[in-house]
Amino acid sequence: MLTSFIELENSNWDLGVPLSLMKRLVAYWKSSYDWRAAERKFNQIPQFTTTINVDEFGPLEIHFLYIKSTVDGAIPLCFVHGWPGSFMEAEKIIHDLANPAGKGPAFE
Repeated sequence: MLTSFIELENSNWDLGVPLSLMKRLVAYWKSSYDWRAAERKFNQIPQFTTTINVDEFGPLEIHFLYIKSTVDGAIPLCFVHGWPGSFMEAEKIIHDLANPAGKGPAFE
C-alpha cells in the first residue's frame, strides 16, 4: 500500500489537487464527516426513479426529487445537474422555491 506522497514543486493546480489540500480533505472524511447524518438529511427529501426511453440510446433510468408546493398555481421547475454534480446541490433552495416566504413565485 502506498503510504507516502511526493508533490512536484510549483505545480499548483496544474497537475491536480495540491497535496496539502488533499491531505486535509482525507483527514476530514476519516475523522469528522458524519455520513449517517448526511444520509438522514438526503432521505428526508422525496425521491423517485422512472425510466425514459431515449431515441438511439434505449431506456435510461432517471432519479428525481419532487417537492409539491402548497401554493396554488406553482410553476413547474426542472432543475438538472451535471457531472460531477449531485441532486443535493438543490437541497439548500428546494423548499424555499416550493414554498417561498413572502412575495415571489412558487415552484414545484
